[in-house]
Amino acid sequence: MADRVFGLVGRVVRDRDEALDITQEAIIRTYRQCRSREEPALLASAIKTGHRLALNAPRDARRRREHLNEAATEQAGTAGTTIDEDFQRRQVIDAALEQLSDRQQQALRLRFFADLSIAETAAVMRISEGAVKVHLARGLARLRERFEVELSKGM
Repeated sequence: MADRVFGLVGRVVRDRDEALDITQEAIIRTYRQCRSREEPALLASAIKTGHRLALNAPRDARRRREHLNEAATEQAGTAGTTIDEDFQRRQVIDAALEQLSDRQQQALRLRFFADLSIAETAAVMRISEGAVKVHLARGLARLRERFEVELSKGM
């Protein structure tokens, strides 16, 4: 099923990594909505969801960039930021996330980048909500420490 969804999504977005992300999201959404359906109905639903997500991907990316620019403007008090600055920030965040444990990374990415709730994150990770909260708290604490140290050095 994933291969067929990935094939369609890949033709729409023309970016392998983005296609993989969208395919994963489509399959997760399909299984959440269609737990009692048979395989052909699941496939059709996953393809439909994947296609819809792929078509919406440029709009969603634009909204994320706008949101990042607004947040950065509010925090920095500057007149605005560029896409390049947002990209550099994202690289710094990704590098910082790589220093965390796999579970902490997964919890943070699902919660904050995929916009899943605590309950949804717990379901995807197949752990309790309490464990998700612990991974989030520890991961955020480590990120906070790292950024405080880098800011004190004059990043």
